[in-house]
Amino acid sequence: MGIAELDGETPPPYNAIRELFELIDLRKDDEISFVEWKKTFARGLTLRRTKGPQREEGWPAARAGKDLLRSPKYRRIVLTLRRRIKFIEDELREMQNRRLELTFDRVRERLAQLLEEEGLELTTVEWGELLSPSEHEGRIRLYDLLSDLRNRAAAFHR
Repeated sequence: MGIAELDGETPPPYNAIRELFELIDLRKDDEISFVEWKKTFARGLTLRRTKGPQREEGWPAARAGKDLLRSPKYRRIVLTLRRRIKFIEDELREMQNRRLELTFDRVRERLAQLLEEEGLELTTVEWGELLSPSEHEGRIRLYDLLSDLRNRAAAFHR
């Protein structure tokens, strides 16, 4: 017996649970770490079950980024950044050498320039999906960003 049944409710459908899992799994490695859990809910994700009969949309697990992660645009973004990974690393290390913190906004601006060269633009939500796994206390960790980009690109070749 599950939690929903103990509460006298019907459990959410598989699709709703899978959507929630995909939303929390920031690194897209099919595992949810405690860090991913904390980051997801720190971004303000709230889960509220709607009243009435249970339908797939009854669990509105903020669809932010879900459409992006399944799109050809996402694939193109990740593979473009992966192709330019050495350049990105050099650029961001240079920023660090100039004693500039790698803030979310600084990294976003620099990556946006690279993506604009390829005709790609991201929304605020899409930037959050792309950069939040490597963000810690308002700063982007360079190693985490590079590892995350490599892992995302490798997922297309599995």
